[in-house]
Amino acid sequence: MIAGIFTPTAVESETASFISQVNGRWDYIEFVTVFNEAVNDGTATVAQVEAAVAYVKARVPNNVQVVAVDTFAAFILNPDLCNVGSSFIAANCQPYFSAIEASTAGTYVLEQRANVAAACSVSVSDVLITG
Repeated sequence: MIAGIFTPTAVESETASFISQVNGRWDYIEFVTVFNEAVNDGTATVAQVEAAVAYVKARVPNNVQVVAVDTFAAFILNPDLCNVGSSFIAANCQPYFSAIEASTAGTYVLEQRANVAAACSVSVSDVLITG
């Protein structure tokens, strides 16, 4: 299961609620997401994302991966987002919202994944397309 903390203004309460609901069953959790497109949407700064990732990481077991999720464009336009302490780069890329036809959607996603990897100075294999 992939579970997450969504609201930038409620990191502490959502983290506490999440941990309570997991109730020690961490083997069910694939990774924990922190926010969803918060930098892209302007609801959090890169510094706030970094603080939230650190906050969550300090409260979950060490073997649980924690990752900030944002759009591919947010990573490209804000390369510091690549270095917020996430376990890996998690970029949303939804061709539909870029008016990309289905016949070229796969190529488009792969291109954006490569663009994020280049902006973040990481291997393409370090970038997971999450949405």
